[in-house]
Amino acid sequence: MNYTLTRNLFAVDGIMGELTDAGGNKLCDTLEHSYASKPKLPVGNYVCKRGLHQLHSGPAFSTFEVTGVEGHAGILFNVGNTNKDSEGCILVGDRHATDTYLLGSRNAFEELSERWANLNEFSLTVLDATKGA
Repeated sequence: MNYTLTRNLFAVDGIMGELTDAGGNKLCDTLEHSYASKPKLPVGNYVCKRGLHQLHSGPAFSTFEVTGVEGHAGILFNVGNTNKDSEGCILVGDRHATDTYLLGSRNAFEELSERWANLNEFSLTVLDATKGA
């Protein structure tokens, strides 16, 4: 399975984008933590692998980690609404409420989890639409 994360807004309060399937169908909106308008996850191609992960003191949960990111590990697809909810993870939501806030994150995460229920890994292409790449 192939998916594409296309970033369309870089700001100090978050990097906004959308996740699409191989047919170009939008699955959800995304938000990544902004480090001076730069993400931890560079533009490129990656393999995402299923695993059990734990954030801070919360319970372990099943999600996908973006692997092969030079200098970084633990970049996950995750629930959250703002830049402060991520340390580099890809937060998912039903829609962007503003240029810095996602809505419907839990719902979007549950829908992705159902879609990916039978997958152990998939390919992810990360693009930057603001630069035409």
